[in-house]
Amino acid sequence: MNSKNLAPLTKLYKKFVIISVVWLLLLNVFPVYSESIKNKKSTSISPDKFKLDDLKFNLKLRTLWRLTRSPALSLCIIKNDSIVWYDSFGHTNFHSLKKVTKDTIFMISSVTKSITATALLQLYEGGYVDLDANVSKYLPFDLKNPKYPNVNITLRMLLYHRSTICDAFLSGLKEALDTLRGKPFSYSIEDLLKEMLIPGGKMYNPNNWYDFPPDTNSYYSNIGFIVVGYVVERVSGQTIEDYCQQHIFGPLDMKNTSYHPENLDQENIARPYIRPFIIPIPIPSIDHKCFAPMCGVRTSVEDLSHFLIAHMNNGTYKGNRILKNETIELMHTILYHQAGSSNFNLRDRSYGMGWFSEEWFGDETEGHAGMNPGGIAYMVTNSSNKIGIIMTSNAMDVFEFYKIKCSVRFVFFEELGELLLEKGKTF
Repeated sequence: MNSKNLAPLTKLYKKFVIISVVWLLLLNVFPVYSESIKNKKSTSISPDKFKLDDLKFNLKLRTLWRLTRSPALSLCIIKNDSIVWYDSFGHTNFHSLKKVTKDTIFMISSVTKSITATALLQLYEGGYVDLDANVSKYLPFDLKNPKYPNVNITLRMLLYHRSTICDAFLSGLKEALDTLRGKPFSYSIEDLLKEMLIPGGKMYNPNNWYDFPPDTNSYYSNIGFIVVGYVVERVSGQTIEDYCQQHIFGPLDMKNTSYHPENLDQENIARPYIRPFIIPIPIPSIDHKCFAPMCGVRTSVEDLSHFLIAHMNNGTYKGNRILKNETIELMHTILYHQAGSSNFNLRDRSYGMGWFSEEWFGDETEGHAGMNPGGIAYMVTNSSNKIGIIMTSNAMDVFEFYKIKCSVRFVFFEELGELLLEKGKTF
């Protein structure tokens, strides 16, 4: 096709872009402007005091929501020990009229790891586990990298992503499908770990282990946090769900939080979606079962704010302590560095125990992010300004799980996070 034939298509594309931009502006400016004028009248604010900055903030906020292509989005800013700002967009179901609120329940995916790590650190505080002991001491089988059978793996290594357990089954579509043929969701945690990590198991693959000794490099490991959750269950004698309800969710007044969706108000759960193209397609709200310790928690922005506030305030929320000051410091001490991944388009990051630090949103921040088919979540703090932000959404582009760089939506999520952090500095 020559350039003359392409010319009409180029003009059509330019028109499409212009119309799209105008549509976004019309869709966002007028509701925000009308709301601002309404507020101005109701509070008797004179025209010369009308805050243009607020109008710009709301306009950018709504535009970024559209660009993230999330059917539902729930956001909050935390300052010191409370939520100082909250907003939400969309509906709990794409086809319903029920609006998202602070109590709407979202999947938070890998943000779960921060909760699972907190549970283990509570057992450490009580003297029930030794972070530097051989983890096999707490398991019904011997867990070692088969390539380095004489090197012990410890809980500290697991928390810092230095265990050498590799997420080979998550590295591509073929590997994921090969794993799913083994029906891992029907396994107990013990069976899943044995079948995946012990030579001879149905899902064992040498690539499930890195080719270097434990505690020599840090590489993010989802499966490693399933081991952490299983140790919590073995040592406490409770399921991870029952333990956290008693020792974390209950004390923090997290009434809309669970590792298992069947324990929650189904009408209040934001329906998960994927986007293979433009239109979001609903998917089942599945229970992650044996994968739950790494990604299973569903919660609301209100509930998750209680958890983040406790970590921002030396382990305490409204007088209820979940960890001692020194344990919070240990958990949040950033020690180990991982270079960015070209496969997942990740920046350099450094690890604490169930937390990581990156230059997110233009600031040095710490926290955790999560993504699964059906949702993307961020829980981030900027300790120098005592600011925290939480963002939860209920959609994910179909290829993002395997190649984050395939989607530009993450650019808009990061812009959104930067906007909220800047807004937080004004409180």
